[in-house]
Amino acid sequence: MISQGDSGADDRAPLFLRATGFVVRFFGAVSAALLLVVFAVVIYAVAQRYFFGRPLLWGDETTGWLLIAMILFGAAEAYRQNDHIAMDIVSSRVKGRGAILLRALFDLAVLAVAVVIAVSAWEAIAFARSFGSYTTGNFPIPSWIPQTPLLVGSVLLALMALARLGDLALRRTAP
Repeated sequence: MISQGDSGADDRAPLFLRATGFVVRFFGAVSAALLLVVFAVVIYAVAQRYFFGRPLLWGDETTGWLLIAMILFGAAEAYRQNDHIAMDIVSSRVKGRGAILLRALFDLAVLAVAVVIAVSAWEAIAFARSFGSYTTGNFPIPSWIPQTPLLVGSVLLALMALARLGDLALRRTAP
């Protein structure tokens, strides 16, 4: 099963399940690395402002974009590890076949939300690219660049939901 703390390296699992686990773990590591980058940018911005009297003009915008990317890249990893918000009061009381059906329902709901977000992100990125829009503020860049983590994160979440559903279907055991 691809879940709680599992490395996803089960040799009996189909290639799709193992590959999805690997990709999701990789982006989870990228998310963790982005946390360090955000920390460094904030420290640098504070030093520039308070020690050198030169505020960092691009720091706030960059930090905001990096935080969004960090959250979206880490969401699928949290989902893979079951570190997400769940209705434990319901799921902990259901056993056997009911638990399998409930987990499938939860995974289908995650898949549906991820697909809706991915489609919306794709449309927003396509519009921004065709229109040639730029972000506002001190550090203008093409607006599709900070929108891209939304697409990547939602696709990762959808892949993880599919992997969990596939794992559930192949094993046919209670989670």
